[in-house]
Amino acid sequence: MPAPDVALDAGELAFREHNGGHTDMPDWPVFIKFAQRYFGASATAK
Repeated sequence: MPAPDVALDAGELAFREHNGGHTDMPDWPVFIKFAQRYFGASATAK
């Protein structure tokens, strides 16, 4: 297992555990970066 706040996102699946309790807000930037590989740069807000 990686340390908290360290993402494993180089493969087909991604995993990230964060400090700070039950919230998903710290994970969104990592998820967006991971998803851009599959949906392209057009998935980002302009």
